[in-house]
Amino acid sequence: MTLPAWLKQTIGLETEPRVRLTLPEPGRSLWTKTYRTVEDELKRIGKPRLGGGTLLASRWKHRKSVDIDLSIEPTPRRQGRLDRLAIPGSRFHDKMKGLGASDAQALSQGQIVVHFGDSKLDITIVNATPPRGERRATVHGHPTTVLSTTQVLSGKLARSNELLPRDAFDITTATHKAPENLAWATNRVPPSKRDSAPDSNHPELRRPDTNAGSPVPRCGAARTRPAERARTGPPRRAADGTTRTWVVSSLMTGSFRLQL
Repeated sequence: MTLPAWLKQTIGLETEPRVRLTLPEPGRSLWTKTYRTVEDELKRIGKPRLGGGTLLASRWKHRKSVDIDLSIEPTPRRQGRLDRLAIPGSRFHDKMKGLGASDAQALSQGQIVVHFGDSKLDITIVNATPPRGERRATVHGHPTTVLSTTQVLSGKLARSNELLPRDAFDITTATHKAPENLAWATNRVPPSKRDSAPDSNHPELRRPDTNAGSPVPRCGAARTRPAERARTGPPRRAADGTTRTWVVSSLMTGSFRLQL
């Protein structure tokens, strides 16, 4: 095994040279419209990193995505600085309004969301897992730091109690698009999260999810093996009456079975 392959398999470190990424619409339009403002304002706080399902969709071409997810490495002072950007009258808030945003709000300490119709710009101060792996890429002509596939998948699994249909679709797609990255991310799931299931009270589970493309295939058994021992969270009944279950199989295989 070559050194780059070993680094990717063992710690999720991407070693390929800078690539050019094309985001799916309508996320692409949101990115090109807000990039300059976001870059100018966030550089006073920290280096933004592009991640989320939109980044996976740019690599795998498996679905559309309407959101832009950015993250910043946390420090003691950065959370307060980020929250202040969403205050009405701040320069960032006014610039976003001028670009067509309907509102900007701080959802929690260290996270702000800017809504543009059905799309949103989500900026969060959070550690990436693994701590190394991000790389530089060119996204529609703009040099940008992007998270590795392993880091994006780790973030989705860490929010297992808020697992959305599009997250489930991304995870099952990873079983054949990036099985090594998924195996590494699975091994990083904390014990307290391994038996969890989606929270049916999550606001985004109360409405149809238009972010996963149409149609969204029903996710059945994917890349499972006879020797696997699955850990299953109890089914949760969502507000629309559907049952959402996710199963994380044997940690070393990185395989998943999900039912939406």
